Amino acid sequence: MAKIQGIRLLSAIVNGTTSGAQMQTLLADSTRLAAFTALLSDMPVQCTRMAASSTAMAAVASSSTAMAAVAASRTARAAVIASSTAMAAINANDQAVRIWMLNGTGLSYTNYANVAAVAASSTAMAAVAASSTAMTAVIASSTAMAAVAASKTALLACWNSETALTALRGSSTAVSALIASPFKSSLGSNAPSGLQSTMLAGKTILVRSYNGSGSDTNYLRNKYANGGLVGDVTISSTTSYTTNMVAFTDIRHYNWANNYTWYGDVVKVD
Repeated sequence: MAKIQGIRLLSAIVNGTTSGAQMQTLLADSTRLAAFTALLSDMPVQCTRMAASSTAMAAVASSSTAMAAVAASRTARAAVIASSTAMAAINANDQAVRIWMLNGTGLSYTNYANVAAVAASSTAMAAVAASSTAMTAVIASSTAMAAVAASKTALLACWNSETALTALRGSSTAVSALIASPFKSSLGSNAPSGLQSTMLAGKTILVRSYNGSGSDTNYLRNKYANGGLVGDVTISSTTSYTTNMVAFTDIRHYNWANNYTWYGDVVKVD
């Protein structure tokens, strides 16, 4: 009986006859909440149906009770993580994304959406990286940011998104997490004029850089934005680290000015 009630409630939000606000009111009733929770826990087909519906997911994202129930269910989480439609609905709602990605202070896979599971999913991370709301929520948590920095899937999603890079650029928490990433590398030379050959092949994010003995302009290629080739980028650095958060492939100098010693910290994303 509980599952039938759960299916009826799901049908109502899929069909748009029950809004997120109405769902929040309905789920205040323990019987209805139990029915919805039973559906999420034991009926993967229905979870997939919910995750594929933008109407249903908008209602779920608008109801903190519904969102918490989804985040607490392994079956529902699997369906949501696999659905760009579901992730887009969650990432458009600040309350929903905080419940989904953060949900308080600790991490427990048995209790709610594990950030590491999201970071390992290209579909989920692409949606997160494309949402400034979601990225703000991730960056607000050192635990979440550490999970992103430890996942090449997550880092590649950020590499592909100027929205993500912009959010990372403004966060000292993000810089610290990326510097601690297992995929971090350091670049440097006493003679940048000799660095027209590739310093580091493949896709990278230049996290920060500085010049060893003075202010200089560094001319670097090849810059990418939103996964597409932009070309060259000019970065001015002093003897103090400057945060960059710029996507590159086959990073190298193409020109030079005063030949100061130049250092850069990058994360390799492929």
